[in-house]
Amino acid sequence: MATDYVIAKQVSKHFGHQQVLNQIDLTLPAGMIYGLIGPSGAGKTTLIKSILGMEAVDSGTVKVMDTVMPNRAVMAQVGYMAQSDALYETLTARENLTLFGQLMRVPKIKLAQMIDYAAGLVDLTSQLDKRVSGYSGGMKRRLSLAIALIQDPQLLILDEPTV
Repeated sequence: MATDYVIAKQVSKHFGHQQVLNQIDLTLPAGMIYGLIGPSGAGKTTLIKSILGMEAVDSGTVKVMDTVMPNRAVMAQVGYMAQSDALYETLTARENLTLFGQLMRVPKIKLAQMIDYAAGLVDLTSQLDKRVSGYSGGMKRRLSLAIALIQDPQLLILDEPTV
């Protein structure tokens, strides 16, 4: 396994005439916690989406775990919590976790165990069978984090986790 989980080299990205990323170099070793800090509009989310393979770069390369992104197999090893919650509010938290666990190809035999594990980490175990529409904003963020953890990712990326 790579000791550098993320390597971005000379990454540039434009939206129309606006340059959002300008020859960014970034190396993130395994086992570390990093924060991207900058003003609104500085390109933090664009860089994160480029690392995840959700946003194509105009130039440069992005590798995650020694693999050029995007790559579906690698994406399945990355937990991601977006800056806004993407939850199904008519479902319960357990149903949301089940759905996202299936999408992330958590083996059926392991899914219930991973739901319990992720819910326990974010202190939602007692609220798993409550509809998400009845959750507070903080509970929704914790559920989003549990979803990002459901497949026991090798790499966890949180975009604006303090929102």
